[in-house]
Amino acid sequence: GVRMVIRVTLNPLSKSKNGPDSRDTINTSTTSRPSEIPTRRLSAKGGFRVLILDDDELVAEAMADMTTALGYEAVAFTEGRLALEYLVDHDKEVSLIVSDLSMPNLSGQEFAKHVEILDSEIPIVVATGMRDYITPELRNRRNIRECLQKPLSFPEFGEMLLRHVGPPEVAAV
Repeated sequence: GVRMVIRVTLNPLSKSKNGPDSRDTINTSTTSRPSEIPTRRLSAKGGFRVLILDDDELVAEAMADMTTALGYEAVAFTEGRLALEYLVDHDKEVSLIVSDLSMPNLSGQEFAKHVEILDSEIPIVVATGMRDYITPELRNRRNIRECLQKPLSFPEFGEMLLRHVGPPEVAAV
């Protein structure tokens, strides 16, 4: 089915340091941000919002859970067209897109083309379980910053967010 999941973490520092969502599992000292990252965009709530697109609802929810556990906002979609509709209205509030590649109706590559047509500068990270689908054409798309092999562990996912968005910022309460 088609469903949108929005999770917002207002104070990620209140999480237990010993649990699986602990922010200390991510080694921030060895991660550097590439220079081509566009200006970081704050969402309306003051945090960094990651749009997640995966046709597998469990995968989309797991990525949304990891995103919020790390202190970022997440909005997740299982349908590419709904994600595009969301981007039309919220383009300036999205800091990063994490998209599956192989999806029915609208593939990750087609989704990336549509994001370009919107003239959006939002970086896209493609996460796929199908390595053969990562083509030179895909890697050369303007917004594609990285192609990753699924499944992603919690530390891998966190390091990817740090590379492309930087550390999360919490809105002033």
